[in-house]
Amino acid sequence: MSEFKMALKAAYLKPGEIVKVDIGDIPMLIGNVDGNYFAVSNICPHSVRPILEHKGSMQGNQVKCPHHGSIFDITTGDVVKGLAVECLPKYAVRVEGPNVLVEID
Repeated sequence: MSEFKMALKAAYLKPGEIVKVDIGDIPMLIGNVDGNYFAVSNICPHSVRPILEHKGSMQGNQVKCPHHGSIFDITTGDVVKGLAVECLPKYAVRVEGPNVLVEID
């Protein structure tokens, strides 16, 4: 059964920023695109390595894997460009008061 888990305080992530979080054993990226929060896997399906180690910035709604240059849309998980052929798994996000929560199974 899926449930929403606390990921971070909304104030921690300004528009255009992205951060790595681990919820349980699931490595995720949470990005703030114009005040809306999105969560995708932090594991590049091409290199099978983390896309981000800590906190960084995005180009609009796009995040780039440093290992082979694949670019993903944080809002959908879709591959925009690069060697990756699989999308990043996407997770549902909701904001409750000051908290950003992510749905996990």
